[in-house]
Amino acid sequence: MKRIRLSDLAEMVELGKVSAVVFCYRCHKIAYATRQDARNAGREMRAKGKGHTCAYQCKRNPDWWHLTSKKTLRE
Repeated sequence: MKRIRLSDLAEMVELGKVSAVVFCYRCHKIAYATRQDARNAGREMRAKGKGHTCAYQCKRNPDWWHLTSKKTLRE
């Protein structure tokens, strides 16, 4: 496996080559920084055939967003 130099990592994240994934240890789910980030991840999942997803705000940490496969009411 090829290793990434730490000095190149920040640049790769900015260019979108590497995503910074955060795990919410309270909910045991992947956390996204913004609603739009969560929705974009949901779109990518749907394009890969994973099915429908909706973004919702984390109840335990309101700065984060999660995805669910349950259908929710539009805001």
